[in-house]
Amino acid sequence: MAALKVQTEVLALTNLDDTQQQRVRNIEHSINRTTHLVDHLLTLSHLNRLTAPPYTAAIS
Repeated sequence: MAALKVQTEVLALTNLDDTQQQRVRNIEHSINRTTHLVDHLLTLSHLNRLTAPPYTAAIS
């Protein structure tokens, strides 16, 4: 995600028309939302490991 963000920031610095600039902003927004989601999923995964019981058993 970081590499995509950097490449998009570089693209935003080029000479683009208004429509292209809007598309780049949309991409940046999507990257930020995805990064935020991944961060939350990683946090949830970490918390789940801390609260999960140390054993599992099959229930039939």
